[in-house]
Amino acid sequence: MLIVITGKGGVGKTMVSALLVKAITKLKENKDIEGEILAVDADPASNFASALGIKAMGSVGDIREDMRKKMDNGTFPQMDKEMYFDGKVFEITAECCIRNINFEFIEMGRPEGYECYCALNDMLKKILKKMENAYKFIVVDCEAGLEHISRRTTTKADIMFIVTDTSNAGFRTVGKIRDMAERFGVKKEGIFLVLNKFNENLDNENLKEKIKISKIPEICRIPYEEEIAEFNLTGKPLTEISEDSKAYIAILEITRKIGHL
Repeated sequence: MLIVITGKGGVGKTMVSALLVKAITKLKENKDIEGEILAVDADPASNFASALGIKAMGSVGDIREDMRKKMDNGTFPQMDKEMYFDGKVFEITAECCIRNINFEFIEMGRPEGYECYCALNDMLKKILKKMENAYKFIVVDCEAGLEHISRRTTTKADIMFIVTDTSNAGFRTVGKIRDMAERFGVKKEGIFLVLNKFNENLDNENLKEKIKISKIPEICRIPYEEEIAEFNLTGKPLTEISEDSKAYIAILEITRKIGHL
């Protein structure tokens, strides 16, 4: 199952991604669901590893740059380039066990200098295609905005969580992502709205109207939580969040909903 987390910058995509990995492993531990987990950091900002409490072993961007340099100076091995690339991706796929949270991890990274991300996005598409049968759950933390949709790297998603806060800008981005995702083939029934940083004291009628206009079913509301804010401030891994955290409980509930799909 390919699960893609997207949305505007700053709305909490990486938090949702990290707690989703934690929730899946919790349900596996309880024998509620089965299957291996792969976490993929597809955001050039590369914050997913620290949110999970791990360190990346390298990135796909590093592999690409190394291959290009070897080809330029004539030191590339006498072997198929795709086979070489696949072997290097295997080398940087980290096997992680953090506080009984077991998963594997790949970081896409970024190109050198001012190059665009087209080549890395193409590589991401190929990696996801090759990995889809090896893992029951692939959780992809996307970069902000529309890049992965427009490049069609994640349009094969089984589940797409579009994360937003309650801001107008967040909901505008939701609409743009929804339109582009549906146009490029993401299954409409697999697209869900995750409302983050929810404050119950806000004007709920206004919020209901925003959700209605978004035309996306709301799957959960994650309340604003001081513990999350403190973790983000100090850089403490979100996988260490207490199991009575309201944010974690909300993610656990949606994981139960999708776990048997």
